[in-house]
Amino acid sequence: MVCEEVKRPASLLLVGGTDPLCGAGVVADALVASLRGSWPLAVPGALVDQDSHGVYGYMPVDLGFFRRTLVRTLDDAAPAVVKVGMVGTYEHFVVVHEEVRARGLPVVWDPVTGGGTADRPRLGTSALSSQLGAAVLGGLCEGWWLTPNAQELSDWCGAPVRSLEELVEAAREVARVGRVTVVAKGGHLVQERGWDAVVEVGSVTVYEPLPWPQVDVHGTGCALATLLACERVSGASAQEAMEVARRVLAGWVQGGGLLVGGGRPQLDLRRAWEAS
Repeated sequence: MVCEEVKRPASLLLVGGTDPLCGAGVVADALVASLRGSWPLAVPGALVDQDSHGVYGYMPVDLGFFRRTLVRTLDDAAPAVVKVGMVGTYEHFVVVHEEVRARGLPVVWDPVTGGGTADRPRLGTSALSSQLGAAVLGGLCEGWWLTPNAQELSDWCGAPVRSLEELVEAAREVARVGRVTVVAKGGHLVQERGWDAVVEVGSVTVYEPLPWPQVDVHGTGCALATLLACERVSGASAQEAMEVARRVLAGWVQGGGLLVGGGRPQLDLRRAWEAS
């Protein structure tokens, strides 16, 4: 029997933490990537102890094992883009930075260091947050797309970020000093909550709040960054990617999510899959 030519799909490498309920982290990212046409590759960097009520702790994956897995995946599957979430330790971040830089790969990074929400470890005042902020402002992430929220920008810049104006100003500083694209998320703003911005050197694009259910849906931050990464695989600009990502995510959260546990609902990616 003569087989058709085997095709290599455009793949997206996902590095991050785990979520036993699959509402966030690398498993949920893999579902999102599949929905948007990218083949997912997943390398967990941390095992997270959480349920639908909150996060209780995490354990970084052995650093040597993590590097070996990352290198094998990068070399074997040759992803088009890397999406990074929770890194666990600064050393894990360094490993990711070294390996993706050596290959010249574009990166979308959701730093997952602050915000105080129930679905992510509160690391914003820790040494890790300071180390990651120094790495960003030191230019180690040049060319990356970063998706910090207001708390993360506040931690990095050392000034409160409560309004859209302060969000944009902090993002401008990070973009200028770090030579990165900042997708600044306004879901934690005290004033003008829900406004977002894409900030590059010499360019600011602001996005009005989208229709959003009253219920707090788990996993939206991870999904937004993964949606951006999927659009980057297709060659979209940050502004084009943000337009698509926000529109898709707003459609997915309608209806209030899926109750897998007894706490917060999470994105109903099953319904999104059936509708795709």
